[in-house]
Amino acid sequence: MAAKPKSAAQAILVTELLADLVERDPVGFHRRLWSEHLFYAQFYDESRLSNGLDGVREHLVDLLDEALKERGKSLADVTSVLEIGCSVGHVLGALESLLPEARRLLGIDIDRFAVELGRRHFEATHSLVELRVGDAIDLGSVVGDETFDLVIAAGVLLYLDEAGATQAVSAMLRHAELAIALADIADPDVDNALRVAAGRRSYDHAFIHNLDAMVEVHGGIIGRRYWGGSEVLDGQPLYLVVAFPSSAGEGQSE
Repeated sequence: MAAKPKSAAQAILVTELLADLVERDPVGFHRRLWSEHLFYAQFYDESRLSNGLDGVREHLVDLLDEALKERGKSLADVTSVLEIGCSVGHVLGALESLLPEARRLLGIDIDRFAVELGRRHFEATHSLVELRVGDAIDLGSVVGDETFDLVIAAGVLLYLDEAGATQAVSAMLRHAELAIALADIADPDVDNALRVAAGRRSYDHAFIHNLDAMVEVHGGIIGRRYWGGSEVLDGQPLYLVVAFPSSAGEGQSE
């Protein structure tokens, strides 16, 4: 096996060297990288557990807060969270402090190494965060019929093709009581909501999705959204969507 790259730039270079494989099977390629804790995944280590929320996730939480307030709710109403693609659980660890009423914080990821790393940390710190090995496109087999006030997927759906991402969004809406929060890469040239089909990021063939359409086709209601165009945050152009399952209703302002 080739030596692991020591920086994100080296990871991108290796991906470019494997361009033919990435183009033929981008989903399989990225699934292997994440599940075996290679390339991008290896940068999720113990240091992440003390860093709090990065810029993308801070922006997503702010957008969520705005969307909830428009429905007469707030972050204080979130008592349970499911995060898809949790890695070591650093986001859930930060949310444990930000969500004062949260009593159920569950994360799933296909990266067994990262999950075990996070589990040891949260057990040692007596945290409420629970991590499991699981797959976004087979959510029911991991959480059964359990529902959560908030379901999050940030930086996950870009590694699934259109069918897989749509399936994941549908499952998220079914398992959400209040809201879902999604972060993906923006098309730098046109608002993602105008795309009729998924595009591809040039260097690694990650997918550029229309999350608005995926939410709406499954009966979800867009609460707030952000399309950053070519503006880069934490190394990528940003596209965020906060949506409500139809079962959540409109809520009442207080």
